[in-house]
This record gives sequence, structure tokens and C-alpha cells, in this order.
Amino acid sequence: MALKYTLLQNKLSKTGNAPACIARTIHTGHLSIEDFYEEVAFGSTITVTDVRAVYEASNRVLQNYLARGYKVHTDFGTAFANVKGGFDDLSDQFRKNRNYLQACFVLSSSMQRSINELAAVEKVVIDEKRPLCYGITNMSRDISDSFLAGDLSKLTGTRLSFDRNDQAQGVFLLSIVDGSILRVHEYGDVTNSSITFKIPSNLVAGSYELSVRALMGSAIREGLLEAELVVA
Repeated sequence: MALKYTLLQNKLSKTGNAPACIARTIHTGHLSIEDFYEEVAFGSTITVTDVRAVYEASNRVLQNYLARGYKVHTDFGTAFANVKGGFDDLSDQFRKNRNYLQACFVLSSSMQRSINELAAVEKVVIDEKRPLCYGITNMSRDISDSFLAGDLSKLTGTRLSFDRNDQAQGVFLLSIVDGSILRVHEYGDVTNSSITFKIPSNLVAGSYELSVRALMGSAIREGLLEAELVVA
């Protein structure tokens, strides 16, 4: 199965040396953690229970060492935690109601190389009109790489406008862990080029796939944000 992508006009192409077009990856699907366990155990003498136990133990060790300020190196890559949030001055201290730790993971060069060698890449053309999501900014914290429940956020793109009173339209968040979908209900400005909304207060920490669904003609069309939304 090929990794598919399509090309979009680059809105920044008129400035500097930016390319005329950029690629947008069309992801094949999601592999749940239980499916991951089964894939690892398949064709071997270990069981899914064995894999789950090792994963849970590894997860516990990783959390403990990241919380103590270590960089953890594995064959997959390097994990570490960074302090986030602003400070008033040089004498200021970390405050949990304002600051937080963001866990990061950088794939190893060998893993990156293996993925490039294994991948079969295929270009596809998408003719139908649909919302296009370019990027998201945390307006509560002036960052774009992490969010907290209740944060005010701004999504930019093209053809984003929708009827906020229609429950089938709007901003939707799909949990990468369990596949559950939650619709955002609190919106500010909703235009063709941007949507201001509040991260749901009942959203649990984790990684999410953000999409915008809007009525175009007689059909609901969906556009995905390429980057995962990480809620701390």
C-alpha cells in the first residue's frame, strides 16, 4: 500500500524563495494500540499479553525519567520534556496553573532512513472542493505545538466557513487512542479563512486529529489538519 499525497498551491509562494506548491499527505488510517500489540506479536512466540506488559513497563520507565529531566534514547528515537509557558521576569518560578511540561519525541536518523527506503509514494489528484486546514495557533498561550482544555485557538485555511447551528458541521476532534469523536461547540469568528474556537473543557490529554466539516453544494465535505493536535 502506497503513502499518498496531493499538491496544493502555496499561499506563501509570492514571498521569498517559497515553492509554488506544497504536499499534503493523505493518511491511510489509524493503527490503534491494541492493533499495534497484535502486529508485534504476530508470527512470534510472544503473546499480545506479553507485548502489552512490556509496553506498559516501558511507558512507566519513560514517564519516570522524563519527569526527572532525562533524555531517553531508544532505537526509535529520543524522548525528552521541555518547560512551556511564559514567565514574568528572571526571578519568576514555574507555576502549574500557567506553566507545564511538554513531552517531545524525535525519530532517530536510522528510523527516518528506513521509512524513506520502505515507503512507496503515490501522487493523487483531489478535484472536489473541501475545507483546507493550514495551521493552528494557541491564542491563550501564543504557541502552536501544545494545547490545554479550555484554550482559545485559531485555525487558518481556505473554505472553512460552516453553519455553526448544524451539528453535522464544524470542528471535530478524533482521538488517536480510541477513535472517539468530539465536536467543538464554542466558536468565536467563523470565516472562510479562519475559525476561532475553544478547546473543549472536557477534552482529556492526548493526541487528536482535527477536521473541519462544511456543507458544499449538497454534500458535507471534510478537511483535515495535517499535524496532530496535542492536548497536554
